[in-house]
Amino acid sequence: MGKKIKIILVDAYIGNFPSLGLAYIAAYLREKNGICDIQILQRKFCPNLIDRITDEKADIVGYFSITPGFDKLLEVIAGVRKRDSGVAQIMGGPHMTALPKRLPKEINVGVISEGEITMSELVNIYVKYKRFPLQELERVKGIVYWKGEEIVQNEKREPIKNIDDLPLPARDLLNIEGYYPVNFRGFPTKILNSTGMMTSRGCPFNCAFCQENVLSRFRAHSAKRAVKEIEELINRYKCNFIQIMDDQFLVSVDRLKKIVQLIIEKKFHKKASFFCYLRANQITEKTAPLLKKMNTKIVFIGFESGSDRILKYLKDKTCSVANNQRAYDLCRKYGMEVYGAFIAGSPDETMEDLEKTYQFIKKNHLAIGEIFILTPLPGTRIWDYAVSKGYLNPDAEISWDKLLIKTTSGYKDKLWLSEHISKEEYYNFYEKKIRPVFWHYLQVANGFSFIDLLRPVFWKRVRKRPKFFLSVLKQSIIHFFKCKISLYNEKVQ
Repeated sequence: MGKKIKIILVDAYIGNFPSLGLAYIAAYLREKNGICDIQILQRKFCPNLIDRITDEKADIVGYFSITPGFDKLLEVIAGVRKRDSGVAQIMGGPHMTALPKRLPKEINVGVISEGEITMSELVNIYVKYKRFPLQELERVKGIVYWKGEEIVQNEKREPIKNIDDLPLPARDLLNIEGYYPVNFRGFPTKILNSTGMMTSRGCPFNCAFCQENVLSRFRAHSAKRAVKEIEELINRYKCNFIQIMDDQFLVSVDRLKKIVQLIIEKKFHKKASFFCYLRANQITEKTAPLLKKMNTKIVFIGFESGSDRILKYLKDKTCSVANNQRAYDLCRKYGMEVYGAFIAGSPDETMEDLEKTYQFIKKNHLAIGEIFILTPLPGTRIWDYAVSKGYLNPDAEISWDKLLIKTTSGYKDKLWLSEHISKEEYYNFYEKKIRPVFWHYLQVANGFSFIDLLRPVFWKRVRKRPKFFLSVLKQSIIHFFKCKISLYNEKVQ
């Protein structure tokens, strides 16, 4: 057996979830390319990525790219190349897939779409040649690479037909204990250990703002495979709060019935509660009771807007305000808390549309919610619109930090697309009307601020849901001490 090659997979974006995509690739490489020593580094736990990567003297470094934080990723890539000119650097992810012709010069190979099979083939080439000869790269589907000063893009790789064939993600390489469900603290469930999972890939819909279709077409795991992963999360990783993060969990009622049946048979509903990301138009009298039966405590719904006109634009005519209201009512009827997400800044949005969104939020007393800025992510219809209007030039240098979706700090530097509302008008509206009715997750994470205590809407919510308030307070205290312990352990190590 030859010498093991060292592979480091890197997520330079500090997000709220473990790098599940990298864990899938690591698991596949372990299964297909046995002579690998694999690590996953996440900037959330490894702030000095350049030092760590170069100190490890890796043979191959693979980077996961998303548009938010891409500027930071470029710094890491350039820093590693400067210190180690011989290391093989590969980049994949939705940003790379959407913009393959913008391959950074420091990257040897870019991976387009799903990365498991492509990465395995690239590792085989490296094991044989200790580099990536051009004649070998020409045979690999789904990649881009440099040929002198020219970027070459190979034939497209077909999506994996049966995603059940993929091994379970290598979560042992992730610091999943370091990921508390940051956005969702304080819900009435005993959160001791939490992580996320996917039961499908891709999406059959075509929302204007979403990159999900950039990577691959829609395919779903079987019910048996989905529950196998749930079983591993509960038994091996001791998770008792599982986030099902793909929006298409309810796409098939028959599959959902089988998943719930298996969960009940194995009594997993008594060992864990669930947080599900859902589409409003799939929450019905058939699906909502099944969610309740499997012990779903919280649902995330992308309501997006309180205006039918804007919803028609954003959701490609697949949702309406009536759909959203029915979905919310059904979730509350079956005892599930609702986290609602909204989007502001559509090109034709007016203050009247924004007021309708505010009224929807105010009417429904969402447990937790947030409103995001419509952001033109590469590969989406909104990106094409921004390019056509001259807001972005895909052939020029772009400051990717201005393509952040959060409404909060730094809003003045963000790209704003609305033709009828200025950024200042929106932000004032948000601060005066929308923000006070949200229990913003950052406020919950840090306890209740003095300003919160002065807001009448805060105490109105406390009166409506005193048990919920006590649960938020309890979980905030628990999380505070868990963070302190985690930081102490990091320092000791």
